[in-house]
Amino acid sequence: MPVISNPPPRPFPTLPGRPDPQYSLKNNEDLAMQLRDNFNAFRDPRNPGYISADSIRAMANKGWSPFPSVNENIRLAKELLRRPELMSALDRHTSTGALDGLIDRNNVNAVIYGQNYFKYKTDKELAGEMLEHFNELKGSPWNRELNVNDLRKLAAENLTGDSPRDHLIQLSQEILKRSDVLRQMDDLLSRPGDHKISWAGLYFLAR
Repeated sequence: MPVISNPPPRPFPTLPGRPDPQYSLKNNEDLAMQLRDNFNAFRDPRNPGYISADSIRAMANKGWSPFPSVNENIRLAKELLRRPELMSALDRHTSTGALDGLIDRNNVNAVIYGQNYFKYKTDKELAGEMLEHFNELKGSPWNRELNVNDLRKLAAENLTGDSPRDHLIQLSQEILKRSDVLRQMDDLLSRPGDHKISWAGLYFLAR
């Protein structure tokens, strides 16, 4: 008589607040890749073509499903919400760096393939990094302010393998991707549109 085995257990969404034993071990890029592969399941019906922070929350709040694929999406959504730095990176507009609550495929791919060390840093954290390295970022030690062109020159350099120099190069590259906060840095506590960033302005943004 053939032995009838039980079906394999279905993955069950983790209880609220408890780390998922499998998903908590995945890195950010793996989670972003899974989101890309299941993009349609997460789409926000109110914003065609986009995932939103609200649609991820809606997925995370779903109850257990008899369909394993749905449960995997629920687990993914819960883990995404446990990682605010990843949620912000997914949300961040690829041209302006603005956070508008909408995620398209370009956003997701930027997280998956982006190599910049600072891609998960907030605008406030970037301002703090620039403050810490203010004198190194300036083109000349005699300049009182940091010129945006100094950042552009640094960002155009190839990585050298020298950690301190590469740190400055990647910092410059990341801030230039975020035109919204760069404009704030340019205008804050200095003459608007002069392409100069003051130490005091960075201090204000980093607080």
